[in-house]
Amino acid sequence: RMVSVFAADLTQRSLTILLAIAVTVFLIVRSLRASLGMLLPPAIAMVWTFGLVGWLGIELTPFAVLIAVFVGGIGIDCAIFLSSPDHRAVLITPSVACIATATAGTACMLVAQHPLLVGIGFMITVGMLACLVACLLLLAAICPPIRRVASETQA
Repeated sequence: RMVSVFAADLTQRSLTILLAIAVTVFLIVRSLRASLGMLLPPAIAMVWTFGLVGWLGIELTPFAVLIAVFVGGIGIDCAIFLSSPDHRAVLITPSVACIATATAGTACMLVAQHPLLVGIGFMITVGMLACLVACLLLLAAICPPIRRVASETQA
């Protein structure tokens, strides 16, 4: 009963969560195009993650769905940091280092004894890698428009 209540409550709140995140990013960036460019890679990464989980036939638990919220949050951070003009000045950006270390740490849970830990480790590992790949692939195409919009709003 507790799991079904948790799943139903999380399902009802997911639209509110997504709306709050989108409004927050928009208020920070103050550009609809730039906001959509920053929100697109994590959204696509979540589709990839859940698609892979479904394709592999892995059961979705409420804990796995809750972890997707955290992975999406880190994916948005990665998209925001990688879209900033200063990200090419260093070899490894802090957001890429964050995702790499989090992925390495959570991948260790894949060999755990308890199935819940294995599922959580799998969701975080796949989600983080999908966020990183989506950000690196999509922001390469989206970054120039984001920078142009950002420079126009500052001028």
